[in-house]
Order: sequence, then C-alpha cells, then structure tokens
Amino acid sequence: MFKTNEEIIIIQAKATTPIPTGVVFWSHDKGTARLIFQLKKDGLNQSISEGTIVPVCLEFNSETAETGRGRHIYHAVIEDAINGIVSIVLEDNILGYVGRVDGSIYIELPDTRSLDTAGRFTFDINRSPIDEDIPELEDYYYAGFFDVNKQYVEINAKIDSAKVDLDNAVKDANFSLDTKITEVENRIQQSVKEFEDADFYSKNESKEMFVERSDISDKDTAETAVSENVVMTPYSTNTSVFKNYGQPFTAATKFIAHRGNNSFYPENSIAAFEKTSRHWGAETDIQLTTDGKWYCFHDRTLDRMTNGTGNFMDKTSIEIEALRLDTGNGISTLSDVEKKIPTFDQYLNACLKARIVPVIEITPLKTDFTDAQLDSIVTTIRRKGLLNKCVIICFTYEVLVKMRQRMPSTVMHWLISEYSEEMLQKCVINNFVPSFDYSKASVNQALIDKIHDAGLECGLWTVPYSDHQKYTDMGVDNITTDSASGNLRYFEPALRSGMLPNNANLVGPTYIEETSNGEIHIRVNVTGGQNDVGIYICALESWAIPRHSLTLMGYVRSTKVTGLTFVPVSVGVGGYSANDSSIADANVKFGYLTTGTNWEQRATYATFDLFYRI
Repeated sequence: MFKTNEEIIIIQAKATTPIPTGVVFWSHDKGTARLIFQLKKDGLNQSISEGTIVPVCLEFNSETAETGRGRHIYHAVIEDAINGIVSIVLEDNILGYVGRVDGSIYIELPDTRSLDTAGRFTFDINRSPIDEDIPELEDYYYAGFFDVNKQYVEINAKIDSAKVDLDNAVKDANFSLDTKITEVENRIQQSVKEFEDADFYSKNESKEMFVERSDISDKDTAETAVSENVVMTPYSTNTSVFKNYGQPFTAATKFIAHRGNNSFYPENSIAAFEKTSRHWGAETDIQLTTDGKWYCFHDRTLDRMTNGTGNFMDKTSIEIEALRLDTGNGISTLSDVEKKIPTFDQYLNACLKARIVPVIEITPLKTDFTDAQLDSIVTTIRRKGLLNKCVIICFTYEVLVKMRQRMPSTVMHWLISEYSEEMLQKCVINNFVPSFDYSKASVNQALIDKIHDAGLECGLWTVPYSDHQKYTDMGVDNITTDSASGNLRYFEPALRSGMLPNNANLVGPTYIEETSNGEIHIRVNVTGGQNDVGIYICALESWAIPRHSLTLMGYVRSTKVTGLTFVPVSVGVGGYSANDSSIADANVKFGYLTTGTNWEQRATYATFDLFYRI
C-alpha cells in the first residue's frame, strides 16, 4: 500500500518553474510515500533504454549541513521503460525533516552521456502526531550505497578464491617448469649432435651463393626506392608496394579548385574550402608565422586581401588571428569568424567536411625551411589520417625533395614554368607529377604524351572554363582552375530575347549545373524581355542537352490573376528529339531553354528551378 502522487516531467533545454505538487507526506508514512514521474519530450512519452539510470535529487534546509542544505539522491525505479514512467519511495530518514523539499530529475545514459531534464518539483513533509521520536535526519543519503557494499563483499570473496587458485597454479607451474627444462636440455644435446654431423657451405661459397645482411635494404631505403645496389625481402617488397595505393582511382581528369571555391567566396577562406562541391580537390597556399604556425594565405603581403599591412611571414600567430579578410567574392555575406585567415589545421578539417582532397602548396616565398617546420606539416597531415590521401605541391624543387623523404608514398606535384629534359628526369627519379602553367607555348599534345610515356601524370594550373574540354581531351590528368566548374560542371549562360538578371546579388544569377553524373539543375532568375510562347531564355551547354525535349513547370510573378501572386508557366528544354521535324514542337528549340504556355501572365520577374536527367 502506497500514498502516491504522479507528475509529468518535460525534458527540454528551456528552464521551467518548479512544479508545486501540493503533496504533503507525514513522518509516519514509512515505506509508503511514493512519487511517480512520467518523462515526456516534444509532447511524446520518452522511452528509457536498457542500462539507463534516473537519479532523483531531493534538497531541503538543514542547520547541520555545511552548505545549509541537506541532500538525498535516489535511483528511481523504472516502472514502464517504453512509456518513460519511473518512481521513488521516500526513505525513513528523510521523513524526520519538516518543511519544503525541492526535487530535480536527471538521466544518465549507458554510453556515459547524461542530461538534466530541467524538471523541478516541490512537496512538503509534516510530523505525524503519533510520532514522538523520529530518527535524526541524515544530511546526505545515496541510494546506491547498499549496492556498493554488496559488491564490496562479493569482490572480497572473489579475491580470497583467487588467492587459493593462484597458490595451486604456482605449484603446478613449478612442476611444469622442471619438466620443460629437462625437455630443452635434451633438445640442445640433439641439436649439437645434428650440427656436428651436418655439411655446410664455406664462407667463400656462402658469399657467392647468398646475399649478405649488409646488402638487404633497410626500411628507409626500401620506402624511398633510390638505391640500385641492395635487395628487398618479400615482406618489405609487399609492404612498400601496397603502401603506395593511397590515392583513389579516378577515371577522368581531376579538377582542383584554385584557392578553394574562389568564384563564390574569398580565396583561401574557410567558406571557399567548405563550399567546394564540384571539384576533386581544393588547393591552398600555406605560410609560416614567426612563431611557427602554418596558415592558408597566398600573397607575400597582407595588403591585397586583408585589413592589415606588411609581410605575412613577419607576423606572429596572434597578429594574424586579429586580422580579417576584407575583399573577394561574397565577402559581404560572411560572418566575422568566416573572415579570419584559416589555419592549416582548419583547412584540412574543411576538406574532410567537404569530402575533397587537400592540395597543399608550400609557399615559394621561403626556401630555407627547417626540418622541424617541414616535420610539423607532416605531423598535422598524419593526425588527420590524410598521409596518402592528400597532394603536396611546390615550385621549389629542394623543398619538394625533402617532403618526398618524409612522405614517400604521397602524390606530389612540381610546379614548373617551362619544360626541360632535366626537369623530366628529376620528376621520374622522385615520382613527381610535373604541373605547368597552361598558357605556355610548350604545353601541347606531344609534351603530355611524353610525360605519360615516362610513367607520370601531367598537371596544368589556372585553366579557364573555356579550355577545360580541350585539355581533358588531350589527356591532362590534373587541372587546377579558378572556375566554379570542375568534375561537376557549372555555367552561367548569356540571357536571350531582351531578358535581364533579376536581383542577382540576392537571389543569384541564371545558371546551369551538374548535381551528379547525368543530373542537371537549372536556376532561372530573369526580368524584362518578351512573354510570347517559344521565346529563347538562354542556350544550353552541350553537356546539359537531354535526349528528348522536356516541358517542365516554373513560376512567374504576376499581378494579372486575381488572388495569385505567382502563377505556373511551362518551360521548354530543347533535347535532341527537337531535331526531328516530324515529331518536334515548333516552340521548343534544340539546345535552348524557351518560354511556354501562360508566360503572358508574367508581370515582372520569373524565378524558379528545373531538374532533369539527360
């Protein structure tokens, strides 16, 4: 038999006023004073997983407690795990208190997480007339004490049992050891006899027939693979070969976003790295502060890109942290934190977040890096698990050679202005990818073929969108570009028929993009121009032309239809079927986006998105 009160406890972050339950328990309610709680979250019963503990803390005023407040902590009984119902029965000692009691409920999950439900409640305890002598109230009480004591007794019993087992094991081990010593002595005598009876090669014969230990490659020599005079064991050969498989297989040209997605965000900003979504990798430039911290910044001086001035590498990390980027695409849309110059560590985190490959250029503005400074680059990369999943690039050959010694299996690009035979030989020796300025006259099909024949990949840098297909067709393996178009293509077409961009700074331009292989998204945002059926809006890029012509739906701003602000219109997407005059719609033109029915309802602008597969 219990005296019971039920309350609903809401799990939430927002603080709430304690629930005045109105409950009064009496000092004579020994073992019968029970509180039941219903846990809820977002309006639903909160189920309780196995292994969860629900502590309930009761606090009250106490003259004997050091803080002036006594505290009892109970482990609630889980009455209904599915519906989140728990309860506690007040211990006899708390019934010796007279006055208001403040309660709070907590949850300790089995995976070490915990939370305060923000559930607070109050109730009162009065003295029963029949009770002349209630036991003195304890200031502190913990419901798990008896469980702990029980475990203590059980552990002591196990220790005593283990001592007995250990004594027996020692006796058995001593007997077994004597037996093993006898067996070993017998085997030694047998081996000595076999050795004396055996036939061996002489020292000279061994030199002719076998490799000496000094001729076997050590670990470092095997990894750098530069010696022609030593041999490798099968194990070291296998380890060295398979360690080189750090780069994912890519069937097409790998596009790299130059200084991140600088078409939409400031170069080398954290936003430019995190928002790189159409490219295989994002390139950055790293420079050192005077106190040895690496940051992502290209220029020698701070003047062009920040609110600071002077040489970057003359500054401390504290001085760099105080600066902000103040120019570049989309600068006005960034928060203050996003305008900070990213650290090398933050750049790697951004690449991991965007699921792209980090392409790290060690600045050519300094060539006398210490071993410790170069080691710090490797340490940061290794901690992120990116040792063979990134690319190191540099203009300075000597610096790149030192990085090869530290990262023998990582892909490395040597940035080169002009081709030479000596350059190619150095790339072959060090397994460097030669990467050229695309605008140089020496970059042609013959050069690319020659590099491939040498067993190397080829790279070009700062290739514009207009030349992407040209160099892809020539077999260039890596293209670094300032364009928003990469492995997934993007293009902002010229508008036709007198149509103009509509508030592009806020809503964005009209553009065509690949969202995945074969998936096309077109954003139309125009004003002005004609509203007749079959009017050209823009031309499609060849990679965005579907097999069949499509009629899709968009919306235009209208004041001509009562009660409607926006009205639906049709939009024609001219596919290859538009070339067949026997089936073609005259208002849908091959390779163009055109207006369809209901466009005459447009009063001002048209802004909508189209999605289709090619």
